[in-house]
Amino acid sequence: MRCPKSPVFIEKQWKKFLKKSGKTEE
Repeated sequence: MRCPKSPVFIEKQWKKFLKKSGKTEE
């Protein structure tokens, strides 16, 4: 599984993950 090291991409994935988990931490 390859994923780009782009910080923006990682942040997007992280936010998506947090949303899925139902956690909204800022």
